[in-house]
Amino acid sequence: MKLYISFGEFELKYFFYCILFSIVDFGIVFFYSYDKQKSNIFGQHKLFIPFLYYLGYLLNVIPLWITQIKSKAKKDSIIKDLEIDDNLSITNKSYGEYFSNLNYLKLCPLILLLLLIDSIYIALNLINKNNDANEDEYLVFLIIFLAYYLFKETYYKHHIISIIAFISTEYIKNIFLTIKHQKSKNPNFYVISFLEIIKPILLSIYFIYLKDFMDKKFISPYKYNFFVGLINVPLTIIIYFIFSFTIFGKKIDNSYYCDNIFELMKDIKELDIIYLFLLIIFLFSCVIYSILLNKTINNFSLYHIYIPFLVEQFMKGIINESKDKTVIISLISSFFIEIIMMLIFLEKIEINFCGLNENLKKNIIPKGSFDNSLNNEDDEDYKINKKYSIN
Repeated sequence: MKLYISFGEFELKYFFYCILFSIVDFGIVFFYSYDKQKSNIFGQHKLFIPFLYYLGYLLNVIPLWITQIKSKAKKDSIIKDLEIDDNLSITNKSYGEYFSNLNYLKLCPLILLLLLIDSIYIALNLINKNNDANEDEYLVFLIIFLAYYLFKETYYKHHIISIIAFISTEYIKNIFLTIKHQKSKNPNFYVISFLEIIKPILLSIYFIYLKDFMDKKFISPYKYNFFVGLINVPLTIIIYFIFSFTIFGKKIDNSYYCDNIFELMKDIKELDIIYLFLLIIFLFSCVIYSILLNKTINNFSLYHIYIPFLVEQFMKGIINESKDKTVIISLISSFFIEIIMMLIFLEKIEINFCGLNENLKKNIIPKGSFDNSLNNEDDEDYKINKKYSIN
């Protein structure tokens, strides 16, 4: 009997990443909720959240240091292999020199773009006093899809249908939440809407640029994350001090108040031991989150990061809307529809009718195996480089 729906290939590593993402997301979302009920430091200090995330990026120096020790041993082994094999020439660029000093400079615009995106997020929280901004990750997914389409990326029937269903579900859900929470009555509604369009555009540019950079420059996620923290942690501290001596750091007028580093220090001193312990856990959750995010981008496609985004968005919605049964039902329904559509898009679920399974990746690769065999000689250098990559 023919199965109309079946499961496709599901990489064990990606499944493991998704499980870890869910655990880390739960910890982060739980701490947000705990903070809101207790001291509300995140609500009073809007720069504190990105600061902790960047500090988490900076702490990637620990896994970076560990991998560099392993890489050194691997490099020594590679050199011995190359010296033994007479058919290989050691005239190529050293494998430890994939990432030149010029590439470090090229990282700066990407890292500063991330800081700009977080600045927009802070502005949204500052303008929108209720902190009920729409989740806009689905726009990131749509923009990335359209951008790759313009770059001549090939999409098939199952991709098109799944993304239309996915975007439609997200759009309907956001319209429902906008009406339910009467967001249109907010006096800053149009400013918020504008920023909520700009943010996903910049975020999609950031992800596309980052993926391209990782693929072409062979930079490891740990190294990239460390440089994000190395640049943005000092910049965030500088911004903190600047805000502290301006209208954004004075509580006299809550319309403009954003954050004050001196007030932050006072509030941290008043925290109890349990909160400080949870704050440390939150920081290390940021470390793990940054690693998982960029390793997923590095090892898979940009589309693979959206399932963890969906899970995080679902957890936030359930916790924030726990008292409204109508919203809860809509969130659960839309979540399952969106997860299924994403799994179809990623070919983890296969639809075996109406020709939706004709152009699956597993069916296309065998067709091109003969053509690929003709290019084995051209690909040999690439295979050697991938094999001996130490980043």
